Amino acid sequence: MALLGGKKASIIIPAHTSANNLEYTLQALSTQAISRTLYEIVVISDAPSVVMRDIISRFATSPEIRYLEVQECCVSAARNMGIRLAKHEVIIFLDEGVIPSRDFVRIHLEAHDNSKSVAAIGYTFGLEITPETFPLWVSNPNDWDFATEEELFDKAGREPDLKDWRDLRVRLADGGLASMPAPWAFFWTCNASASKEKLVEVGLFDERFECKGSEDLELGYRLYRGGCRFEYLRNALAFHCPHQRDRSREIQLDRKNETYFLRKFPVIEVEALVSFDCANMNYVLPHISALANLNRSIWALGKPPLQDLGFPLDCVKNLLVGCGSTLLFDPAVFEAGLEIDLKTLGELRHHFPHKQFYQLLGISTPYEDFTFDAVVISDIWRHLPEALLSRLLQEAARIGKRVFLLKNVELVPKHNEELFEAILRYDRPYWERETYLSRSVDDFNFVTNGPANQWLLIEALPRGKLIGNHNSSSSRPS
Repeated sequence: MALLGGKKASIIIPAHTSANNLEYTLQALSTQAISRTLYEIVVISDAPSVVMRDIISRFATSPEIRYLEVQECCVSAARNMGIRLAKHEVIIFLDEGVIPSRDFVRIHLEAHDNSKSVAAIGYTFGLEITPETFPLWVSNPNDWDFATEEELFDKAGREPDLKDWRDLRVRLADGGLASMPAPWAFFWTCNASASKEKLVEVGLFDERFECKGSEDLELGYRLYRGGCRFEYLRNALAFHCPHQRDRSREIQLDRKNETYFLRKFPVIEVEALVSFDCANMNYVLPHISALANLNRSIWALGKPPLQDLGFPLDCVKNLLVGCGSTLLFDPAVFEAGLEIDLKTLGELRHHFPHKQFYQLLGISTPYEDFTFDAVVISDIWRHLPEALLSRLLQEAARIGKRVFLLKNVELVPKHNEELFEAILRYDRPYWERETYLSRSVDDFNFVTNGPANQWLLIEALPRGKLIGNHNSSSSRPS
């Protein structure tokens, strides 16, 4: 079949663990339904073995395979080596042990026929499955042959628990993947593609991700910011072979990488990823973003300076969460501020150019433990469901030695019912099984009223759990 754009693909595979799983991948790539002159395979291994070299040699000419052995390196560095070695215009990412269907390469190539600014995501069966759980989720587990491609995809299509969960979320979105507020959250490089030119333009993978987890989402985010249109290739099928994994360890590494991601890009979209995970963030993000207009309306009538509220000014380095306008932010009191409305954020940066402002709600922040003497939360808290308010307080208690909640609103805003519903349904991040996550204000003590009941001092969590972006074991400073 002739391709309209006449482009060719380089398929990048980092190999680290299983030579047998790599063999399944190479076997399937050798029987693609297009000419083998239209693609090459680049394998980068930091765990070479005699068995792996033998497998590579058996598949080395049909299609062309280039094999590079390197010293131990992170997966980002391995993929970057592959991209730099690639001869062709389109880069397709696969993992070892991911078996592509016969039309896989053709479908990915066709997505890039007419544009260099496409980032494509395929459908992958068996995500997150391990050898131990495989018998649980499939019928007749002993009757599966990963080397028989047609039979494999026929069986996988009849197993509900092997389906790619991203598929339902894309199909439920009006306008598909491209219409989602953060399509890059599904850019998983076990089955994805982009042009080499665009990948080089945005800076390739960030090799400061020392381990696997979120490095592909961060690249997807930069592709999105760089103007890429995200396409979902429902028929670019792949099967993820079950492999051993330490899920608890993976969650710890994922959280470490997500924290680095947020520090690199402290914006509301990345905060949503870190706070709700990639499965849920696209549902919650629009409702959180809608808070911007509500919070701006609180301060439209003007409010008194913070000094007039009786706030204790003995704190030196302070953060204001939910600035609302330039009226509340006192540069003599605050070192930094968080505000989700971009217009207000621009005004704050214009009026106070030497202060630090981020477009964040405050449930996940880029700060270290106890960065601030005090964290002051404005009346934005009144918009939040209790579960979200509790998470905001939990993060404030992590980054601030003291936490104050302002209560000086004269006009109590209406609750955002859509946000309440979204939080109720989707505030269940995958990592919660490893991390305590507050969802009740009963976790906190509101101990001190300010003058005229203008503010409250929040005590530390009774259980001493100061959980935020880090798996922190810090104790609160005296």
